[in-house]
Amino acid sequence: MVEQTPPRPRQAAGPFPFDGGQVSMSALLDADRRELFRIVQDGFLEAEALAGAGNEDDRVEDYFRIGPKVLCLRFAGTALRPALTRALAHLRTQRPDKPDVTLFVWDSASTGRPLPMLAASLMRLLRITWLEDRGVRGEILDYSSDRCRAALEGYDTDILSLLDLEQGQGIFWTPDWRTLPWYEAGAPLRTLLSWWFEHCGFHMLHGGAVGLVEGGLLLAGRGGSGKSTAALASLASELCYAGDDYCLVAVQQARPPQVYSLYNTAKVKGTADFVRFPWMSGRISNPDRVAEGEEAAAEKPMMFVHEHLPARLIREFPLKAVVLPRYIAELDEPRVIPVAPSSALKALAETTITQLTGSGSAALQAMSLLTRQVPCYLLGMTSDLDRIPPILLDILQRSPERAGGVAAAGI
Repeated sequence: MVEQTPPRPRQAAGPFPFDGGQVSMSALLDADRRELFRIVQDGFLEAEALAGAGNEDDRVEDYFRIGPKVLCLRFAGTALRPALTRALAHLRTQRPDKPDVTLFVWDSASTGRPLPMLAASLMRLLRITWLEDRGVRGEILDYSSDRCRAALEGYDTDILSLLDLEQGQGIFWTPDWRTLPWYEAGAPLRTLLSWWFEHCGFHMLHGGAVGLVEGGLLLAGRGGSGKSTAALASLASELCYAGDDYCLVAVQQARPPQVYSLYNTAKVKGTADFVRFPWMSGRISNPDRVAEGEEAAAEKPMMFVHEHLPARLIREFPLKAVVLPRYIAELDEPRVIPVAPSSALKALAETTITQLTGSGSAALQAMSLLTRQVPCYLLGMTSDLDRIPPILLDILQRSPERAGGVAAAGI
């Protein structure tokens, strides 16, 4: 039996928040939010000790450089480590003196430490009152503020995400590593990362990204529009791959947008897509869990590009254009049509805002600025995948004058 380390002495969340002799209600509420964080963090430390890492030298930690920031993932045990690090593996880096943000990751099943009682009671209550107390994407409304973020996510399991922006620390908890949703391995920790990077002035967007060191393209559109197809087709060309579903962007008024790779995941809708991408069929990570046909519960075939085509990955590039791939059955050959910034903004915002927990006005403003800083195009595609990369390269080589302005095309 593993000897449990004694619990840490309780530390005050901070000095009692007075403001000119009056108690500051917002500060009191933030103290309550930080207390929830402390309770769950204590649970993590006990889970870590139970998993055999009671000493600093025994900690299970991984480091990743995402853009200019270094992320530390600190695990209680190793059960969740493979699922949550493969998509980030191309960004692995050496241990720094101090990471920019540390996320404490644990599950109860593998460590034997249940979620602390008060936090577990809150989760049970939220399942009953979710219409009143949770946002549409899982935000715990009363526990979210300028400093603190909280969300209870998951349709087929529970994922609790907590973040203290001031301390640069977050927590990811799930009851059982074996019931972690498959899509979490493809885009791990995206709620916590989205919150943290927005705090740092970056924005996670729902879109693919391909390009060269000197510049690249952001591929936008709803699921099934063709953005993943365009990104995967680029792997057979000189274009490099930064992602097919999510990427990070830095948008500033006085500087060109910069795109950063986030996940090296590549996904297709189903096994029928192996006809178009035969090189992918023997490389997917979940062959035993991909069902044939259109089963609603089936996992999408998923490949980690870093494990098979590491030379085709790119970490970052300056953004040169936004491209909206779309299949158009009537076309005999692909077409590139300049579109208005508003059309590109709609395509980006529609899925980014609905998919990322807590994404709101700041992300919308960034996307609006981004689509006005670079040319935007509709790419009408045919079924001939070999013609996609040359067209994307041609878009990259267009000068601003040749871009054709922002003539609106109805899409």
